[in-house]
Amino acid sequence: MYVFTELVWGPKKTSRNFNKYLYRGHVYGKSRLVEAVITDYVREHTDIAIDELKKVFPDNLQGSWGCFQPHDEAIKRQNGGRKRYRIDTPVDVNGDSIVICDQWSIHNIGNFIDKAKTLGIDIKQYK
Repeated sequence: MYVFTELVWGPKKTSRNFNKYLYRGHVYGKSRLVEAVITDYVREHTDIAIDELKKVFPDNLQGSWGCFQPHDEAIKRQNGGRKRYRIDTPVDVNGDSIVICDQWSIHNIGNFIDKAKTLGIDIKQYK
């Protein structure tokens, strides 16, 4: 006899957060939001260098992985392990290539959004 656990205990609950955010008329999950904001910032500040961009979006907004890394550094950090950066979608920063971290949760996305708001970037939680 089979007993389906969802019938007994209800649907499986997850601690993952699937909040969506509205930015410039588009709806994004956490990781894609960060990618869109940083990409747009770079496009609007064409003379910015990576070290200057790090001052705008410092690593501590995300945590141990940083908001982004130079492409080569991200490859080294992954070291054949679990993917932590959007390697397939590099962003050109004044002739250099960066990749955006995809490790965002409810615990750190607020840091990024707060920083973006200080830069005049409008982000709203999508209902």
